[in-house]
Amino acid sequence: METDEFQGYAPMAPNHIRLLHLEKEAGAPSIGTLEVVSLEATPPYYALSHYWGTQERNTPVRVGDYTYHVSPDLAIGLRRLQRLASENEEVNPPVEYIWIDNICINQSNIPELSLQVSQMGRIYAQAVRTLAWLGPVLVEPEDGCSIITAGWQLVDKIYEVSKAQYPEAKTLDDIPVQTYSDLDHITSGLPDWDSTLIWVVQEVALSAIDPMLIHGDHSYSWNRLKSAAIWLRRKGYIRGGRTPEQLLNVITMSVLRESVNAARRWPLDALMSITQIKFHATDQRDKLYGLFGLAAETQDAASLPDPLRPNYGKRVAEVYRDVARYLLERNGSLAMVTRARGVSGSLTDAQREHDLGGLPSWCPDWSDFRVFNREIRTSFSWVHYSNTTNTRFGFPDHYNASGSLKLKLASCSATTTNDPSVLRLGVLNADKVARVVPFDEGNLSRRDFDDTFQVIIARIFEAALTLLLEPGDIQNWARQLINSTTAEQYRVSGRGQEEAFKDGASYLYKVLLSNDFFISFFDSRGGSSSSAAMDQLKEAARGGEPKKYEAVARNYCFHRTFMITETKRMGIGPSNMQVGDIVSVIPGGGVPYVLRRHENGWNFVGESYVHGLMNTEAVKAYRKGLIQEVVVDIF
Repeated sequence: METDEFQGYAPMAPNHIRLLHLEKEAGAPSIGTLEVVSLEATPPYYALSHYWGTQERNTPVRVGDYTYHVSPDLAIGLRRLQRLASENEEVNPPVEYIWIDNICINQSNIPELSLQVSQMGRIYAQAVRTLAWLGPVLVEPEDGCSIITAGWQLVDKIYEVSKAQYPEAKTLDDIPVQTYSDLDHITSGLPDWDSTLIWVVQEVALSAIDPMLIHGDHSYSWNRLKSAAIWLRRKGYIRGGRTPEQLLNVITMSVLRESVNAARRWPLDALMSITQIKFHATDQRDKLYGLFGLAAETQDAASLPDPLRPNYGKRVAEVYRDVARYLLERNGSLAMVTRARGVSGSLTDAQREHDLGGLPSWCPDWSDFRVFNREIRTSFSWVHYSNTTNTRFGFPDHYNASGSLKLKLASCSATTTNDPSVLRLGVLNADKVARVVPFDEGNLSRRDFDDTFQVIIARIFEAALTLLLEPGDIQNWARQLINSTTAEQYRVSGRGQEEAFKDGASYLYKVLLSNDFFISFFDSRGGSSSSAAMDQLKEAARGGEPKKYEAVARNYCFHRTFMITETKRMGIGPSNMQVGDIVSVIPGGGVPYVLRRHENGWNFVGESYVHGLMNTEAVKAYRKGLIQEVVVDIF
């Protein structure tokens, strides 16, 4: 008699796991049996990586005497594993035992789930190999070559092109950065293509040897897919939106695999930064818990602080808040709040899949977006990593708003009763927002934003002209405007700071010459001074590449708002920034932050780039007594 699946889970002692012992006989009613084993003495086993997705768990499968319910795709995958176990031709040692999360863990037992998730890093690292199940191949045209199979053939073709061009390349840095070129693409012989590949990061990153990719009845090489993805990234295909963004996931996992293999664990905040938008989870707590097996802070299970212990009894907002507060206190850096929830109404907020009630405005919202990476506001923070140094999450080296000051959280005031949702800290209120000009007033898609960018940026240039008081100041004015609209992120275009200024000056010069408003503005200034100003800008633009400026500006202006402050500074900030918001420099922050008064304190609006506040200017003014430190409660 078939019995409810939850009765099939025998209790487990700590440091034990269940393994699925596969039934090798094809067509057997049961796919296998569950066996409890100690992590100290496991038989050779494989770990299965699969995408939980949105499919309901409504397909019954027999495991021993019990019936379990899984997604339709996973049910097909389990039968595929049975065939793999019986054939034993593609893998060594033979597939006999499998660990798979949603069968080997009792998902309804909260204490067991929390304990098992805390062991997942070890479970994946100890497995012989990760088998990545990508799902069945469902489309078979009459010629017998499915769309999916054609896609994998294209991956092989890209791999061959990349190896022919860079035969010695082993890592991302071994292939020079280029912008996409139609001519280069045609010369390579590659056609247009598409793909929909995605996995869970920890499962692949911790695989002892390269994962084996199983798609329908076929298996594929991880190394070929990795090499193809890296080549596409460095050649500018992905940044230009010409290939699926899921390929960024492959690059991310490749970087993390290299780090794990070299025994260099990434800190948790860096892991969250590189995975948060690219990878989705069924349970939003797993956006954090799913990385604990990789993070440097969680490798010593005996000394974990409470916020870094998986606890599925806590709400998602509590998990995020407690982990964020712990990392802020530990690291003393505000880089992590680049993904802060902020106040409601931002264009980024509108793209979220979940509404996490109770999440403070300062706390990062690591939950899933409904869209991919290109449709989300680009962070000002960076993950700094290489093949030889330790990884850290922080700001670009030239972002230095708070200097060497480290973040210090004060105890909350009596009115907040030590509420962990409240951040109490000292801030330097350096300026106030006097004017805002949104880059996007209609929540445009990234494609529509890019297509209309020349019209959008002309409107911004028009607003900025109010700050050009003397034509002779045009180069200083232009530098402010160019740095603000690119957030001074010249590294992403592979350019130096002065090269990037030339690129921007070239773009700006073309816009000013081709727009009637700008022509009449300069004519109204009259005489030789305006003509000389345009000559200065033309000279500054000499040798510049306007397309490179436009690419960076589109990237950092998307889902943001242009600002002019009370002291005539230019900058960009969150899309829902308002006149009257305060621009503050906070210890531990490489950038200024926009704050808004709250009935009981303050709300966090988001990070900003403000020209003239990026290099300790506020700290110097504070030390001269020109501005005061204010202790605020941020809710």
